[in-house]
Amino acid sequence: MLPLSYRERYQRFLETLKQLQETLDQEGDQVTRKSLFSQLQQQFQGEIMSLKGETLTGETFSRWQSSQTEVHRIMRLLQNDMMFLQTSRNNDTFQKRLATVRDRVGKLIDFATAFTQNDD
Repeated sequence: MLPLSYRERYQRFLETLKQLQETLDQEGDQVTRKSLFSQLQQQFQGEIMSLKGETLTGETFSRWQSSQTEVHRIMRLLQNDMMFLQTSRNNDTFQKRLATVRDRVGKLIDFATAFTQNDD
């Protein structure tokens, strides 16, 4: 189980992810989408990547570190996908890229949800 301070950070990250997911379902609002993604990136860099796992032990540390690496990888891919989405001119291309972005946000929500669980 992760310490409360970790779970709180992931909870805030999860809330921003859910807000971003809502804007992805409302396809027209690119300004809000871009703003939320910028907020998400800042949150990730400032709150999530700053976690070092020094208070975690054994298997908990190993599982957390593995999952944290995967979240970092998905965030990097999402950054590229968001850039491609913003530059899409063709509607078919836009829809395909939007589906990819939604998928990545969904995966991040799954990870963040798992991190916020209290495994008593």
